[in-house]
Amino acid sequence: MHILVSMARAKKAVPSAHGEKKTQYQFMLTPSASEMLDQLAEAAGITRSECMERLIRTADFLKIKEFDIKEIEAS
Repeated sequence: MHILVSMARAKKAVPSAHGEKKTQYQFMLTPSASEMLDQLAEAAGITRSECMERLIRTADFLKIKEFDIKEIEAS
């Protein structure tokens, strides 16, 4: 005899620590960037999603604008 018990799931999209509800988005990363994201999230004890949120909110946009992929590829 099998008994199926249905439990209510926690509500999604509740306001986060940032004061907004989160929305699902899709984007692409290289495998190495994905691994780096996993490592950062694990080290901080947070989810990949929260890690991305914090990285974006703390980004130095001047450095991003100056970033040159050719310099990285040459090293």
